[in-house]
Amino acid sequence: MATTAPTPTWSMGNVAQYTKQGVTDDTEQWSLGQVLSYLEYEAAGGSAALTGTAVAGGVLESEIVTGGETIIITLTDDTWIAADTGPIGTTANTQALIDGIDGDVAGGTGWDEKVKANLVPADDVERTSDTVCTITLNAAPDYAISSDETITVTIPAAVLTGGEEIVADATFVVTNNVWTAYISKICGV
Repeated sequence: MATTAPTPTWSMGNVAQYTKQGVTDDTEQWSLGQVLSYLEYEAAGGSAALTGTAVAGGVLESEIVTGGETIIITLTDDTWIAADTGPIGTTANTQALIDGIDGDVAGGTGWDEKVKANLVPADDVERTSDTVCTITLNAAPDYAISSDETITVTIPAAVLTGGEEIVADATFVVTNNVWTAYISKICGV
């Protein structure tokens, strides 16, 4: 099956005739089923898996407060753009990646306001390979949630060579443990 985007020309019947781009006089005939399969494959794009200490089994609110947790994003069927002024493309590209990590708790003391806002593209994001990126969370002493917070990672098209946004295959949950943190604080443990 061709790996470059074909230019279609139609003939009689249920056969699509495709000419490979950049190749003179090289024409393939595909059945309608083959054409549809190819188009589904091309539309599928890449995917992203999440691992890291903040993801594996979830993470406690107190661990986010302390900092040092990691989010590792591994791409399949796509790659990160090359480093420029930031670890992934420009500093603005890397910031867009950070901005795509969203919490679902509103109120001024959740992920978006207290964790994401503290991440620095050049210091906290590392492009460890063409397909792997590691984000290390800073301490967020003012992070305070009253219920569990679900974090979703949406990777913007601008940081991917494939040029299509990817939503990671899973979310992760920050578990509210305010009472544990409170007791620890007042008891000095």
